[in-house]
Amino acid sequence: MLKVVLVEGITDAKFLAGLLSITRLDKASYDAKKLITQYRCYYEKEILICEGGGKNNICKRAEEISEILKDRKINFQVYILLDGDAKNINCNIGEMFYLNEKNLDELIFEVSKEIMSNFTYAKQLLENEKNSDSKLKTYLVMYLFKKYLAQNETWTDLSSFSFYIAVNFKRYILLTDQNLCKLIKLLES
Repeated sequence: MLKVVLVEGITDAKFLAGLLSITRLDKASYDAKKLITQYRCYYEKEILICEGGGKNNICKRAEEISEILKDRKINFQVYILLDGDAKNINCNIGEMFYLNEKNLDELIFEVSKEIMSNFTYAKQLLENEKNSDSKLKTYLVMYLFKKYLAQNETWTDLSSFSFYIAVNFKRYILLTDQNLCKLIKLLES
């Protein structure tokens, strides 16, 4: 059975793909086009991850994708993963999951505090910025990873960095967010 996961945006989709060990995004995107041509998706191992067009559009997108798959007579199950700040949204389709943190940037920040705990300067910077804007915190985390742990890595944007974090630090992420952990276990089973 095909497992269809909708997330708010493309950064979330790449992050989830990384957690599911889908490391060849170009191939996964190409393969997804065989199932769904209208939206940006990744497909591998009977899992289809699609960006939902934001929290206010994700329910409608889930219904549209479901109709496409029904028309193609594909057996599937829908899962929807939203940021923690979207707990007021409940789609009438599929099973709903919410991040523990208010958004993906905050989750990455929390995970990074644990990963960077052995680097005094990094730990201090992260502590000083704990109340800053989510995106600014992610850029700080990206800088600290480049400085301390990933000197040879190159990220072109936040989505490529989020993907890197998901691929390389899955254990920390799943220990930090129990709701995300439940979803990953469902998808991998």
